[in-house]
Amino acid sequence: MINTRFQGANLKGAKLDDVNLWDAEMARADLSGASLRRACLWGVWFEKANLSETDLTDAYHDGRVHWPVGFNPEESGVLYKMDVDWLETLEDAGWLDLDDSAPSCVF
Repeated sequence: MINTRFQGANLKGAKLDDVNLWDAEMARADLSGASLRRACLWGVWFEKANLSETDLTDAYHDGRVHWPVGFNPEESGVLYKMDVDWLETLEDAGWLDLDDSAPSCVF
């Protein structure tokens, strides 16, 4: 969902866990009661969006996000991250299973 435009969208209660919203435009979107747990929010434009009761636990941003006036992302569980280990992120989301006990080669 990179560079997606959701201006003014009604996303009340939407389940957007683990989604990549990199540079998405969500100005004036209604995200009340939505879940964006572990979502990538790099560069998202949330200006005038309704984030009341939105679950942002462990979502992360890169400092370019345009938050609604008065919104404190850290109080809502949002983390500041500039670098992400994408394989670890996919595994944490349950989309990838990395087996740490891979067999070694014997010569």
